[in-house]
Amino acid sequence: CTGVGEYILVNLLAAKTAAKAKIMPSMNAASEAVNELLKSSNKKVDAGVILIKKETQQYGFYHSSVHMPIAFLNDDETITSGLSINDLHVNI
Repeated sequence: CTGVGEYILVNLLAAKTAAKAKIMPSMNAASEAVNELLKSSNKKVDAGVILIKKETQQYGFYHSSVHMPIAFLNDDETITSGLSINDLHVNI
């Protein structure tokens, strides 16, 4: 998790994301958990989460901030990276 630390900790963002990941794809779990956190606040909160399911190596990430650098290795050994979810591109 990343963002406004105390608010994220008090609202159990990591635990709620992990629980959701047991019943849905990782990307959906990340998105739903962050969006629920945002709805519970009466102020703007910058938050993000990255998760990887141990059993399947399925990853998920989501953020509400303008930027949250992300990079990961694809099965074909290319690297996908970007400054945010909307800025992802594959590097050869």
